[in-house]
Amino acid sequence: MHIKGIVFLGRANTIIREFGEARWNEFLAKLREREPFFARPIHAIALIPVDTFLRFQDAVVREFYGGDESANFHLGS
Repeated sequence: MHIKGIVFLGRANTIIREFGEARWNEFLAKLREREPFFARPIHAIALIPVDTFLRFQDAVVREFYGGDESANFHLGS
């Protein structure tokens, strides 16, 4: 199963709007070290393996929302 890249891009837009582009870029750099899938640009039609996306989503919640799982609702998960 895969998640379309548009979902990743939506998360990126939300985080950038709320926390700023610099903080997003810092997060993404760290993510790329752990998740090689994100080393290349993600386009709207990209297919992200669901396990990779879920690790990304968990990292977003930990990094930007202090692990508060209710942030998943805010992010549309």
